[in-house]
Amino acid sequence: MIFDIDKLNKSKLVNEVYEEVKDEGHTKNEIISLLVSEGWLDGQGNTTEKAYQQANLFLSPMVKGAYQIALERGLNTNPVEIARILISKGVITEDGQPTKKAFDLGIIDEEELHHD
Repeated sequence: MIFDIDKLNKSKLVNEVYEEVKDEGHTKNEIISLLVSEGWLDGQGNTTEKAYQQANLFLSPMVKGAYQIALERGLNTNPVEIARILISKGVITEDGQPTKKAFDLGIIDEEELHHD
């Protein structure tokens, strides 16, 4: 893959993600590396189909909530890692929806879910 650093730095996705996480000490180069390695950007800074498909995962309340808790506890992580952990533990699906296990463990309260 051929990389155009200038286009990657100007990518809308890179800049949107960077704005969300820069206060946590992440650099723009880290964001670019993560987005390219995860297949969300091509080497020219274009958002891939995979990014559009997985956007709901990283915007899901479960991932956002767990990410916020991790930050409050001083952990150096990112939403991608949080999503991977939650999926591997079986508490969310690939599209960010809570599983039966999440309800059984009390991570999600069904009554609260229906009152949002």
